[in-house]
Amino acid sequence: MPIDPQELTSIRIEKPLRCGNCGYSLYTLPMVGRCPECGNRYNAAGRRLDGILQPQYNAFPGTDVFTTALSGGIAVVLLLSCATRRPFRLWLALYAVPFVVMAAVAGSIAWRNVCRYFRVRRMQRDADDGNP
Repeated sequence: MPIDPQELTSIRIEKPLRCGNCGYSLYTLPMVGRCPECGNRYNAAGRRLDGILQPQYNAFPGTDVFTTALSGGIAVVLLLSCATRRPFRLWLALYAVPFVVMAAVAGSIAWRNVCRYFRVRRMQRDADDGNP
């Protein structure tokens, strides 16, 4: 028998759950709804806990940082070797372009994930200290 969505809005959260986006305490709010602080959708009724902070999945994004450093390093080596050689070798500079693009994309993804990692750690620390 499916659960009526209207019924989920009348049931309240009785566990110390937090918004997955901003860390706002969702205690006593409906099981399905939007965070009053940031507007993030959450669903505390399902198994996946959509939109709910789940600190056990918060790991440092080391592979993102490594990919950024590796592709950036290769791009720098190719560009420096192309700039210091005479005559100028255009084909060497063209080899560097994909690595520059990859470093830029991986860098933006790594930056976002590292910021999220430290934001979740701060939210965990605040929750452990009893701060809302």
